[in-house]
Amino acid sequence: MKHDLSIIILLAALFLVSQLVGLTVLYRDMDVQQVNGTTVVSHGTTVIGDRPDIHGFDAFVFFVIAVAVGTAMILLIMYARKYVIWKLLFLYAVVVTMAVAFGVFVGGIEAFALALLLGIWKLFRPNPIVHNVTEVFMYAGVALIFVPLFDVTWIIALLLLISVYDVIAVFRSRHMVKLAQF
Repeated sequence: MKHDLSIIILLAALFLVSQLVGLTVLYRDMDVQQVNGTTVVSHGTTVIGDRPDIHGFDAFVFFVIAVAVGTAMILLIMYARKYVIWKLLFLYAVVVTMAVAFGVFVGGIEAFALALLLGIWKLFRPNPIVHNVTEVFMYAGVALIFVPLFDVTWIIALLLLISVYDVIAVFRSRHMVKLAQF
């Protein structure tokens, strides 16, 4: 084994906590109603506003284009060696995703204030506890944004495409490795 049993248990526990926090955030956001004998699930507005009104194939295409554009932007930042821009964009992503997750528990201003405080702490005074706590809430925020946009068919297609992209990005083009080193 690569790690001690205690590390494996800690990682498994962190994974479980991430899942539970994500499900809790999603549960707090959604409204389930019975309309004419049919169950209707709706999602409230996030602290960053309404989600795009796209679903299924349109959401799939939108997401694929967004990942392509985002990857191109990050690669340009990397090749230009603009570390400050990279850190600011990372801080922005951390704050927004955590604020979305916190927003189901507290008001918008409080959610952004807490997210900004934790984001700055994560970036400028990193430690394992802050890193892992912020990661858990970042994942929950990302889920809260994207889960309502996809049904099971399109999320499976998206996960398969992301898997193929990861293999190509790590083993073929190696740009993911270069980004990690950057």
